[in-house]
Amino acid sequence: MRFLKSMILYRPVDINLIKTKFNFLIKELDDGDIKLLNELLVRLHPKLKINGKDVYMNGRNIKFMNENNEPTIFQSNKRWTIEIAIQGYKTSSSGQVSPIWKINEATII
Repeated sequence: MRFLKSMILYRPVDINLIKTKFNFLIKELDDGDIKLLNELLVRLHPKLKINGKDVYMNGRNIKFMNENNEPTIFQSNKRWTIEIAIQGYKTSSSGQVSPIWKINEATII
């Protein structure tokens, strides 16, 4: 595992979040967000890449905020702006490289 000295924060706007058993599924990433995230990730490691508009991400300790920037609970029927914290990358024994990242905060739009 390779961790950055300081994490990179990125904020995609107007996405759909789906809560799974252990993580969150980020749906409908914009093409521009995918392009920018891929540019960030390839600087960390040449094999890092997002392959589609839907991404699973760790969701422990997320701060959920409402439209007035006040704490709230997760609401599956809302659109969100999220803050992604890119912390580094890991390499599996088979050579597959994947990002170490999580959702820090999610705000209803």
